[in-house]
Amino acid sequence: MKKMNLFGIIWKNIKIGRIGQFEKEKQIKNISSPIFSPPVLSSPLLPVLFPPIEFNGIKMLVKGFTNPYIPWTYDMSIFKKFDCNRPEENKGVKKIINSALNIGCWVIPFVIVTDDMRVQLGQHTVIAAEILHAPVYIITSVELTPEEIIAREICTRWTGNNALQTYAATKMETAENLLNLFNNINISLKNEKKGYRKLTIPQLLAISYKNPHYIGGLATNGGITLFKTLAPYNMLDEKIYKIAQIFAHAQKNCMPIGITIRPQYISMGILKFIFDNEATIDLDKLLNKLNDDFHFTVAVSPEKYCKQLQNLYK
Repeated sequence: MKKMNLFGIIWKNIKIGRIGQFEKEKQIKNISSPIFSPPVLSSPLLPVLFPPIEFNGIKMLVKGFTNPYIPWTYDMSIFKKFDCNRPEENKGVKKIINSALNIGCWVIPFVIVTDDMRVQLGQHTVIAAEILHAPVYIITSVELTPEEIIAREICTRWTGNNALQTYAATKMETAENLLNLFNNINISLKNEKKGYRKLTIPQLLAISYKNPHYIGGLATNGGITLFKTLAPYNMLDEKIYKIAQIFAHAQKNCMPIGITIRPQYISMGILKFIFDNEATIDLDKLLNKLNDDFHFTVAVSPEKYCKQLQNLYK
């Protein structure tokens, strides 16, 4: 079986939910040009009729728009990666394929590209269409900024990591430094083999900029444009890694037993305690105290979690 490498992903190894591993059973035939631009037709306009497609024995109708002037293609190899777009995720492709299978129909989607065919919107659609041998419509747009790309998508699809990688790709120095620090800290935490939980982007922002409110994530702190407003900071500050250790340990080993109300309050409480006592606190002592089989009790505010740490530290 021939491997298809699209945007750096080998689809031979992808499993599509309950459908199972993709097997390439047939090729699109009789395509003389990768992009179809229908000729100007006289009135009335006649819609383009697309043949059904089949995937793992399941047949699906292909439905398009009645406007015959929109260019379309079956050839996904013509598309290129757009550097400022977020990384592709298997689950995004699976969702598109399973949705088409569930309704028994591929409703031809739009892929928005630059003049040189870099995909600005629809990168998961392109990969799903490649797997299903299905067509997509092509719309050419001016090159979008990271903010414009994200604004055009559903905001919940973009994690803090996605947005940070997007800004780093634009060579924004603060974003590049923050992304490098994020990756280095999590690699170091993993290499210690102490069961630390992975640090998140909002947690790193809160630690680096001494602002507990960043724990709430991008949505509660002005959205993805937050990365444009961040001032440079000292990446080599040893306290950043030590606080990251405390966070990673507490999130893994010190959570309350049972139901927790707003777990982000624990993170805010930890930061409040550390920053309120920054001049005198011994971070190694705090980490050792947390190692002594300590568990927070459920509280309803960051201040109450901070109080628990004060009692522990004494």
